[in-house]
Amino acid sequence: MAGAEEAGRLPYQPMAPSEWVARTATAALRRLPEADTARIRVVSRFREALPELAGVTVPDGVLRGDPSPLLRFPLLLPNTAEAERLISGMRAIGVFAERWGRPLLYPGVDDEAAFCAPATPDSLPVTRDVSARVVALPTELDDAHAADAVRLVQKWSRHRA
Repeated sequence: MAGAEEAGRLPYQPMAPSEWVARTATAALRRLPEADTARIRVVSRFREALPELAGVTVPDGVLRGDPSPLLRFPLLLPNTAEAERLISGMRAIGVFAERWGRPLLYPGVDDEAAFCAPATPDSLPVTRDVSARVVALPTELDDAHAADAVRLVQKWSRHRA
């Protein structure tokens, strides 16, 4: 990110996309139904396998209703250290898990005030708690990587029990 973007501004005037960007975006939009179906398959697999594991919390909104084509599947672990350990393990097996929302203005900014974010430690307690413990699993995974991710979370859960 450019420094100006981290401060909540653009370092240039807004502009229209180039022809290449417009063509690429149009092609991607045409593939959305296929991409959504693939993401729903991975979300369904995660919803079936992960919520009942010891030490793992999946937000209720992710589990209600029909599966959605989420970009990331959130897991809440007991603390930041455990979350970081699982993220490292995921990345070691080729699954790019993230600390989505850690820091709160992910991936970080120079001036939180530009985004109207409360700066006091006691503000937004639930948001800060979730941010500290979240592991965001990608959903653009093939079946093998999705299975590997499930096995790793299951292994993590067994070792902490």
